[in-house]
Amino acid sequence: MVTQNLRLKKWIKEYGLVTSFNYIIIHDDSREPMGLRDSAIINHRLTMEVMELLGDSEHGRYIQSIDEINSDIVSISDVKEGIMYSWIFPGAAIKIYESEVTDVIEDGLSWVGLRYEYIGCWGKTDVQ
Repeated sequence: MVTQNLRLKKWIKEYGLVTSFNYIIIHDDSREPMGLRDSAIINHRLTMEVMELLGDSEHGRYIQSIDEINSDIVSISDVKEGIMYSWIFPGAAIKIYESEVTDVIEDGLSWVGLRYEYIGCWGKTDVQ
């Protein structure tokens, strides 16, 4: 987590902000939570799509972040239980491709059999 926060702070310093695509993975007793294999499948496809959209741009790098749902998230969603997954990119360049990025992530989440809610794409200018 420390390394991730350092990377995000570096991106914010360099690009002014980071852009995150945020999902709640809904707890489901019928299957295990999102695991390493599930993440690898989604991230591989996302990497290929972003490379196609942005080429070999530094804006195509990203970090996948996993956090517990907090009161701020509960206030913007009907989901009260789950884990928040975010795909975070440097700068704002990826924002224009929001529909392409969310399509890839949502196809992957559905394919691995996870229930989710997309809670939005937003920019951050600080890291806690």
